[in-house]
Amino acid sequence: MINQIKSKQISHAYLFCGSHGTGKTSIAKIFAMALNCESNNDGEPCNKCHQCLNTKNKSNINIIEIDAASNNSVDNIRDLCEEIKYPPVDNSRYKIYIIDEIHMLSSGAFNALLKTLEEPPKYIVFILATTEYKKIPTTIISRCQRYDFKKICDKDIFVSLKNICEQEEIIIDYDALEYISEINNGSLRDAISVLDRCSNLYRNKRINLKDILDFLSVLDFETCDRFINELENKNLSSALEIIDSFIDSGKDSGDFIYSLIFYLYKSIKKDINNKNDIEFKSNILENFVKLDSKLKYLINKRLALDLLIIDLCE
Repeated sequence: MINQIKSKQISHAYLFCGSHGTGKTSIAKIFAMALNCESNNDGEPCNKCHQCLNTKNKSNINIIEIDAASNNSVDNIRDLCEEIKYPPVDNSRYKIYIIDEIHMLSSGAFNALLKTLEEPPKYIVFILATTEYKKIPTTIISRCQRYDFKKICDKDIFVSLKNICEQEEIIIDYDALEYISEINNGSLRDAISVLDRCSNLYRNKRINLKDILDFLSVLDFETCDRFINELENKNLSSALEIIDSFIDSGKDSGDFIYSLIFYLYKSIKKDINNKNDIEFKSNILENFVKLDSKLKYLINKRLALDLLIIDLCE
C-alpha cells in the first residue's frame, strides 16, 4: 500500500480480511490518513499536517467510518451512494469510506454497493474490513484489492505490550505480561485492553501474575497442574475440592473450564514429544471443550462440571 501511495496508483476499493483484533481497522485509518497527507512522507502519514491532525482528532469529514453491523440495509447503502456524489472538501485528495464488518450487509445492500464499486468517482476510496470474508459475494471481492491480516504471534504481542508499559510507566512483572500475551489468541487489541484495564485497577502498584489471574477470574497453572494430576490418579474428592475452592473465591464453573482448556492447550504444545502425557491431556481437553460448547444451554453448569469430573475419575 505504501508503494501505491508513492506511485499515486490508488485502487478504488480495498478489502481487509482477518480475525478480530489483528489491526484491520487501525491500518485502514492509518492508510486513510496517508492518502490525504499533505506531506506524503514516503507513503506514510507525517502526523503533522492539517489533514493528519484532523484525522487524529477524528474531525476529518473526508474520512467516514461506517459499522455495517448496524447500517446493513439497502437504504443505508443507498444513502452512502448519494453522499459519494459530493467531492472531498478542505483540500483533501480523497473521500474515504471505512466500512467495518462488511459481511453483515444484507444481500440487497451488497447489490446496491456493487454498482458503486463498479463505477466510483475518482476521488472515492472504499476500505472494507471483515472477519468473515466467505460471507461476502464474489462480485464484491473481485472488485477489491484484498489483504489478509494474520493473527499476531505471542512474542510480538509481548514486545508491543512491553513498549506500551515503558511509555506509560506501567510496572508489571515479566510473567504477568507474558501471560497477557498468550491468552488473547493472537489479538493485540484484546491484549492491550486487558493491560489497560489492569493498569487502571492496580494503579500505583506493581502488577504481578496473581493480579492478572484474579482480574481475569482464571486458575493459576500450578493449580491446573495439580488438578490434572488428581484426575490422572482418579482422586475424585481432591479434584472436586479444587473446584470448590475456586468457585468459593467468587468465580464460576465457566471460568474454571476456560482455565483448564487454556492450560491443557499450552501444556500439550509444550510437551509435544511426550506421547503418553499428550494422549491423556488430549482426552481431558476434548471433554472440557465439549462441555464448554454446551455451557450456554445448561441451567446448572456446576452440576455438569461435577458429572464430567466423576466420569473422568471412574
